[in-house]
Amino acid sequence: LEESGLPVQVEAEFHSRRTLAGEPWYGIDLDETNLPQEANRIEKTICFTKGCYLGQETIARLDALGQVQKKLVRWRIAGGVPRAGTTLAVDEKVVARLTSVAVNDAGQCFALAMTRRSHFITGAVASGIDATTGAVLRGEVVGS
Repeated sequence: LEESGLPVQVEAEFHSRRTLAGEPWYGIDLDETNLPQEANRIEKTICFTKGCYLGQETIARLDALGQVQKKLVRWRIAGGVPRAGTTLAVDEKVVARLTSVAVNDAGQCFALAMTRRSHFITGAVASGIDATTGAVLRGEVVGS
C-alpha cells in the first residue's frame, strides 16, 4: 500500500475516528444479541417496505409493537477518558454502558454507549466513576 501511495492506517486510529463519527462496529458496539433497531441506524439500514427478506418478521414485529428498550447512543464525557465497559448511572440505576471511547483533536471525550430508553434524547445526563483513576465522570447525550 505504501508503495502505491496509499497511507497505511493504524487500527486504533480507525476505531477512534469511527467512534467520533458515531459509527458502530460489529463485535465492539454490537453483537448477535442485539436487535437491528438497537443499532440506532434504522433510516440507513432497515427497509420497512421491501418484500420478503431474512429477519423481516422480527423487525416488523418490533416496529409494530413499539420502541426498543435500549439502543446505541453518542455521549460526550467530561472528567476523564474512561475505558469501554464503564457504566453511567442516575440515582444508582445504570442507564448506559460505554462500548467505544475516543478523544477528538480538541481533547473532548466522546463515546458510543448502549443506553436505556430513559436516556435516548439529546441533553440527557448521567454520571459514573472511572475504574482506572477513580475520577467522577459526567456524560451527556449528544446524539443518536
